[in-house]
Amino acid sequence: MNLLEVRNLTKHFPAKSGMTSSGGNVVKAVDGVSFNIAQGEVLGLVGESGSGKSTTGRLILRLLEPTSGNVHFEGKDVFALPKHQLRELRKEMQIVFQDPYGAFNPRLTVGNIIGEALELRGVPKNSRASTVAHYLEMVQMPANVASRYPHEFSGGQRQRIGIARALAVEPKFIVADEPVSALDVSTQAEIVNLLLDLQKRLNLTMLFISHDLSVVRVLCDRVAVMQNGLLVEVADSEQIFRAPQQEYTRELLAAVPIPDPARARRKAA
Repeated sequence: MNLLEVRNLTKHFPAKSGMTSSGGNVVKAVDGVSFNIAQGEVLGLVGESGSGKSTTGRLILRLLEPTSGNVHFEGKDVFALPKHQLRELRKEMQIVFQDPYGAFNPRLTVGNIIGEALELRGVPKNSRASTVAHYLEMVQMPANVASRYPHEFSGGQRQRIGIARALAVEPKFIVADEPVSALDVSTQAEIVNLLLDLQKRLNLTMLFISHDLSVVRVLCDRVAVMQNGLLVEVADSEQIFRAPQQEYTRELLAAVPIPDPARARRKAA
């Protein structure tokens, strides 16, 4: 069963001075994109920077208003909901940003940051501290960090806190927008393994946005490839990596670094 259905999703921005686009005076950031995500599935959305991946994720959550198109979540038309119903829906749909530090209030402790999400969910004040500890433990952070501030943590630790905050409202769907691209390789692996574990344990449905196909291969059931605002290929992860149908997809795969200097030299010869 599909949890999310996206139909002809479009977002055009006015072109700035000096910019050109096929639309004349508009930039077609997302141009008629359609796909589904089934309950419990992880769909990878890949493409070069500027291909429209992050804009698509923000449109789905209605953090941006679309030019046209439809998004249905559990049968609800996301773009037709009034503000009070949209606020309720946001408990079901959450986002993990590339660098959550920018989305944190630096004056709030970790406990208060996650506590805001618990308040939205209606968790009583007298049980919030223990619930915060539970979500910190879920992302492999000790409970005593709740009294500390975001600037005291590394990028990987901040990303864990961002994931904990997203999980605290018990969402059914998460948009993970380049959640590991700003991290070093070893930390990337830790966060990917954490997301994989959480997805299986909680049966989360996820749109995983990335330009790193090696990460997508580990985490995603299916892969959707974007180029210049268009969806050019959608297929099972195994099929995309074994037999891509589009030249653009083959170019993306060819650009993935090979972790073997000897193989890399032979390829270049």
